[in-house]
Amino acid sequence: MNKWEQNKSEIPNKIKSIFESDIQFHNPQTAADLIGSSNEVFIQKSQMGGGSPMIRGFAANSVLLVIDGIRMNNAIYRSGNLHNVISIDPNIIESSEIIFGPGSVVYGSDALGGVMDFHTKKPILSASNKFSISANALTRYSSANNEKTGHLDFNLGWDKWAYLTSITYSEFGDLRMGSLENPDYKRLEYAVNIEGNDTVIANEDPDIQKITGYNQINLMHKIRFRPDE
Repeated sequence: MNKWEQNKSEIPNKIKSIFESDIQFHNPQTAADLIGSSNEVFIQKSQMGGGSPMIRGFAANSVLLVIDGIRMNNAIYRSGNLHNVISIDPNIIESSEIIFGPGSVVYGSDALGGVMDFHTKKPILSASNKFSISANALTRYSSANNEKTGHLDFNLGWDKWAYLTSITYSEFGDLRMGSLENPDYKRLEYAVNIEGNDTVIANEDPDIQKITGYNQINLMHKIRFRPDE
Protein backbone atom coordinates (compact mmCIF):
# COMPACT_ATOMS: atom_id res chain seq x y z
CA MET A 1 0.00 0.00 0.00
CA ASN A 2 0.91 3.69 -0.04
CA LYS A 3 3.40 5.39 -2.39
CA TRP A 4 5.82 2.54 -1.77
CA GLU A 5 5.04 -1.11 -1.15
CA GLN A 6 4.18 -1.32 2.55
CA ASN A 7 1.91 -3.32 4.79
CA LYS A 8 -1.13 -1.53 6.15
CA SER A 9 0.07 -2.23 9.68
CA GLU A 10 3.14 -0.05 9.02
CA ILE A 11 1.12 3.01 7.96
CA PRO A 12 -0.45 5.30 10.60
CA ASN A 13 -3.19 6.56 8.25
CA LYS A 14 -6.52 4.89 7.60
CA ILE A 15 -6.48 3.26 4.15
CA LYS A 16 -9.36 1.91 2.08
CA SER A 17 -8.40 -0.42 -0.77
CA ILE A 18 -10.56 -1.01 -3.84
CA PHE A 19 -9.60 -4.10 -5.82
CA GLU A 20 -10.31 -5.16 -9.39
CA SER A 21 -13.09 -7.50 -8.25
CA ASP A 22 -14.81 -4.55 -6.52
CA ILE A 23 -14.56 -2.46 -9.69
CA GLN A 24 -16.07 -5.22 -11.80
CA PHE A 25 -18.89 -5.72 -9.29
CA HIS A 26 -19.87 -2.03 -9.04
CA ASN A 27 -19.29 -1.29 -12.76
CA PRO A 28 -18.78 2.46 -12.09
CA GLN A 29 -19.58 5.04 -14.75
CA THR A 30 -16.75 7.36 -13.67
CA ALA A 31 -13.71 7.31 -11.40
CA ALA A 32 -15.73 9.45 -8.97
CA ASP A 33 -18.33 6.67 -8.74
CA LEU A 34 -15.46 4.22 -8.23
CA ILE A 35 -14.20 6.18 -5.22
CA GLY A 36 -17.75 6.65 -3.95
CA SER A 37 -18.33 2.89 -4.00
CA SER A 38 -16.08 2.68 -0.93
CA ASN A 39 -18.95 4.30 1.05
CA GLU A 40 -16.34 6.35 2.89
CA VAL A 41 -15.86 9.28 0.49
CA PHE A 42 -18.58 11.86 -0.20
CA ILE A 43 -19.05 12.63 -3.90
CA GLN A 44 -20.51 16.05 -4.79
CA LYS A 45 -22.37 15.99 -8.11
CA SER A 46 -23.75 18.97 -10.02
CA GLN A 47 -24.33 17.20 -13.34
CA MET A 48 -24.79 13.78 -14.88
CA GLY A 49 -21.48 11.96 -15.07
CA GLY A 50 -19.82 14.45 -12.72
CA GLY A 51 -18.22 13.93 -9.35
CA SER A 52 -15.98 15.81 -6.92
CA PRO A 53 -14.58 13.64 -4.10
CA MET A 54 -14.51 15.10 -0.60
CA ILE A 55 -12.32 13.45 2.04
CA ARG A 56 -12.96 14.56 5.62
CA GLY A 57 -14.39 17.87 4.38
CA PHE A 58 -11.53 18.63 1.99
CA ALA A 59 -11.78 18.80 -1.81
CA ALA A 60 -10.04 20.13 -4.95
CA ASN A 61 -6.54 21.37 -4.06
CA SER A 62 -6.66 19.83 -0.58
CA VAL A 63 -6.93 16.23 -1.77
CA LEU A 64 -4.40 14.67 -4.09
CA LEU A 65 -5.01 12.53 -7.17
CA VAL A 66 -2.19 10.14 -8.02
CA ILE A 67 -2.23 7.77 -10.97
CA ASP A 68 0.59 5.26 -11.34
CA GLY A 69 2.70 7.37 -8.99
CA ILE A 70 2.20 10.64 -10.93
CA ARG A 71 0.49 13.62 -9.30
CA MET A 72 -2.44 14.85 -11.39
CA ASN A 73 -3.54 18.11 -9.76
CA ASN A 74 -0.37 20.15 -9.23
CA ALA A 75 -1.75 23.32 -10.84
CA ILE A 76 -5.08 23.55 -9.00
CA TYR A 77 -5.65 26.66 -6.89
CA ARG A 78 -9.41 26.34 -6.51
CA SER A 79 -10.49 25.23 -3.03
CA GLY A 80 -14.12 24.50 -3.99
CA ASN A 81 -15.39 21.30 -5.55
CA LEU A 82 -13.67 20.29 -8.78
CA HIS A 83 -14.61 17.39 -11.06
CA ASN A 84 -11.16 16.58 -12.44
CA VAL A 85 -11.25 12.99 -11.15
CA ILE A 86 -13.68 12.07 -13.94
CA SER A 87 -10.81 12.45 -16.43
CA ILE A 88 -9.60 9.02 -15.23
CA ASP A 89 -11.06 6.04 -17.08
CA PRO A 90 -12.49 3.59 -14.50
CA ASN A 91 -12.42 0.76 -17.06
CA ILE A 92 -8.62 0.63 -17.07
CA ILE A 93 -8.13 0.88 -13.29
CA GLU A 94 -6.69 -2.26 -11.71
CA SER A 95 -6.90 -1.10 -8.09
CA SER A 96 -7.19 2.05 -6.02
CA GLU A 97 -6.33 3.18 -2.53
CA ILE A 98 -7.86 6.00 -0.51
CA ILE A 99 -5.55 7.34 2.18
CA PHE A 100 -7.43 9.38 4.77
CA GLY A 101 -5.86 12.29 6.62
CA PRO A 102 -2.75 14.38 5.95
CA GLY A 103 -0.21 12.75 3.66
CA SER A 104 1.91 15.79 2.87
CA VAL A 105 5.13 14.28 4.21
CA VAL A 106 5.03 11.56 1.56
CA TYR A 107 3.00 13.15 -1.26
CA GLY A 108 3.38 16.93 -0.87
CA SER A 109 1.28 19.88 0.25
CA ASP A 110 -1.82 18.98 -1.80
CA ALA A 111 -2.46 15.91 0.36
CA LEU A 112 -3.97 17.79 3.30
CA GLY A 113 -7.28 15.94 3.38
CA GLY A 114 -6.13 12.69 1.86
CA VAL A 115 -4.87 10.90 -1.24
CA MET A 116 -6.68 8.96 -3.97
CA ASP A 117 -4.11 6.64 -5.51
CA PHE A 118 -5.07 4.86 -8.75
CA HIS A 119 -3.18 1.97 -10.37
CA THR A 120 -3.88 1.24 -14.03
CA LYS A 121 -3.57 -2.16 -15.65
CA LYS A 122 -0.10 -3.27 -16.73
CA PRO A 123 0.91 -4.81 -20.06
CA ILE A 124 1.20 -8.59 -19.72
CA LEU A 125 4.22 -10.42 -21.12
CA SER A 126 3.78 -13.77 -22.83
CA ALA A 127 4.10 -16.75 -20.49
CA SER A 128 6.01 -18.58 -23.23
CA ASN A 129 8.15 -17.65 -26.21
CA LYS A 130 5.03 -17.44 -28.35
CA PHE A 131 3.13 -14.27 -29.17
CA SER A 132 -0.06 -13.77 -27.12
CA ILE A 133 -3.03 -11.47 -27.53
CA SER A 134 -6.01 -10.77 -25.28
CA ALA A 135 -8.82 -8.22 -25.32
CA ASN A 136 -11.74 -6.90 -23.28
CA ALA A 137 -14.80 -5.03 -24.50
CA LEU A 138 -17.70 -3.34 -22.73
CA THR A 139 -20.84 -1.50 -23.78
CA ARG A 140 -23.28 0.07 -21.34
CA TYR A 141 -26.44 2.16 -21.41
CA SER A 142 -27.97 3.76 -18.32
CA SER A 143 -31.46 5.20 -18.63
CA ALA A 144 -31.17 7.23 -15.40
CA ASN A 145 -28.70 9.71 -16.89
CA ASN A 146 -28.84 8.66 -20.55
CA GLU A 147 -25.27 7.37 -20.37
CA LYS A 148 -23.77 5.54 -23.33
CA THR A 149 -20.32 3.99 -22.91
CA GLY A 150 -18.17 1.81 -25.13
CA HIS A 151 -14.78 0.44 -24.07
CA LEU A 152 -12.09 -1.68 -25.71
CA ASP A 153 -8.64 -2.66 -24.51
CA PHE A 154 -6.22 -5.21 -25.92
CA ASN A 155 -2.84 -6.58 -24.88
CA LEU A 156 -0.05 -7.81 -27.16
CA GLY A 157 2.59 -9.86 -25.39
CA TRP A 158 5.96 -11.27 -26.36
CA ASP A 159 8.77 -12.74 -24.29
CA LYS A 160 10.37 -9.36 -23.51
CA TRP A 161 7.92 -6.80 -24.87
CA ALA A 162 4.28 -6.14 -24.10
CA TYR A 163 1.90 -3.48 -25.35
CA LEU A 164 -1.43 -2.42 -23.85
CA THR A 165 -3.84 0.07 -25.36
CA SER A 166 -7.25 1.17 -24.13
CA ILE A 167 -9.94 3.45 -25.51
CA THR A 168 -13.25 4.44 -23.92
CA TYR A 169 -15.99 6.72 -25.21
CA SER A 170 -18.65 7.98 -22.79
CA GLU A 171 -21.62 10.26 -23.33
CA PHE A 172 -23.92 11.68 -20.65
CA GLY A 173 -27.23 13.46 -21.15
CA ASP A 174 -28.42 16.72 -19.62
CA LEU A 175 -29.73 16.74 -16.06
CA ARG A 176 -33.53 16.38 -15.93
CA MET A 177 -35.76 17.32 -12.99
CA GLY A 178 -37.71 14.51 -11.36
CA SER A 179 -41.48 14.14 -11.19
CA LEU A 180 -41.68 15.59 -7.65
CA GLU A 181 -40.51 18.92 -8.97
CA ASN A 182 -40.16 22.29 -7.30
CA PRO A 183 -41.10 25.13 -9.67
CA ASP A 184 -38.47 27.37 -8.07
CA TYR A 185 -35.75 25.13 -9.53
CA LYS A 186 -36.98 25.08 -13.10
CA ARG A 187 -34.38 26.26 -15.61
CA LEU A 188 -36.36 28.81 -17.63
CA GLU A 189 -33.35 30.04 -19.59
CA TYR A 190 -29.70 29.26 -20.16
CA ALA A 191 -26.65 31.05 -21.53
CA VAL A 192 -24.59 30.13 -24.59
CA ASN A 193 -21.67 31.80 -26.32
CA ILE A 194 -22.55 33.06 -29.80
CA GLU A 195 -19.76 34.68 -31.82
CA GLY A 196 -17.87 35.55 -28.65
CA ASN A 197 -20.86 36.99 -26.80
CA ASP A 198 -22.78 35.39 -23.92
CA THR A 199 -26.41 35.13 -24.96
CA VAL A 200 -29.41 34.16 -22.80
CA ILE A 201 -31.83 31.80 -24.54
CA ALA A 202 -35.27 30.66 -23.41
CA ASN A 203 -35.31 26.98 -22.43
CA GLU A 204 -37.79 24.93 -24.46
CA ASP A 205 -38.07 22.39 -21.63
CA PRO A 206 -37.55 24.04 -18.19
CA ASP A 207 -37.23 20.58 -16.59
CA ILE A 208 -33.90 20.05 -18.36
CA GLN A 209 -30.70 21.71 -17.20
CA LYS A 210 -29.17 22.51 -20.56
CA ILE A 211 -25.47 22.07 -21.36
CA THR A 212 -24.76 19.86 -18.35
CA GLY A 213 -24.30 16.74 -20.47
CA TYR A 214 -20.95 15.98 -22.05
CA ASN A 215 -18.98 13.36 -23.94
CA GLN A 216 -15.45 12.18 -23.29
CA ILE A 217 -12.78 10.00 -24.88
CA ASN A 218 -10.13 8.29 -22.75
CA LEU A 219 -7.08 6.84 -24.47
CA MET A 220 -4.16 5.07 -22.80
CA HIS A 221 -1.07 3.33 -24.18
CA LYS A 222 1.50 1.39 -22.18
CA ILE A 223 4.68 -0.39 -23.24
CA ARG A 224 6.57 -2.84 -21.05
CA PHE A 225 10.09 -4.19 -21.59
CA ARG A 226 11.81 -6.93 -19.60
CA PRO A 227 15.62 -6.83 -19.97
CA ASP A 228 17.83 -9.89 -19.79
CA GLU A 229 18.69 -11.04 -16.31
